[in-house]
Amino acid sequence: MSRPTTYMLLGFSLPQTAARNAPEHARICLPGMAALATLPLPSTPPQSEARTGWETGLVLLQNAVLAAYVQAGDVLPARFGRFFSDLDTLRTRASADHSRICQGLARVAGMQEYGFKLRLTARGAAAPDLPGSGRDRMPSRLRAGDAGARLNAD
Repeated sequence: MSRPTTYMLLGFSLPQTAARNAPEHARICLPGMAALATLPLPSTPPQSEARTGWETGLVLLQNAVLAAYVQAGDVLPARFGRFFSDLDTLRTRASADHSRICQGLARVAGMQEYGFKLRLTARGAAAPDLPGSGRDRMPSRLRAGDAGARLNAD
């Protein structure tokens, strides 16, 4: 008796996009797009602590597959956790959403994604002296802050 499986949708690319060095995954070509999915997964996720590791592994897999496709062309990521019982069901759903998915691919065409880290400091704490951080404006900002602190203290 075979164990039931499921597939997780990872995202979409253009059908002609070929990713190099992507982890193993399923690719379902449709007119104007290709759906990217995991290989078969157990349909019942692990319980408790093991589940966290399982989900983390899927997040990392989704990131690795999509990162490989981004190097070759445009990618429209799927929301994490979209599971399908089989690839035919995934194909049917993607076909039903064909227009919306193709519009999404067109919207991200040629775009790049960037990540930023913000570091918050305590109120009144001096900001780190970073290149290009507005250092020339800092003295007047500090004087204004000092004046506000004196008013609050009175």
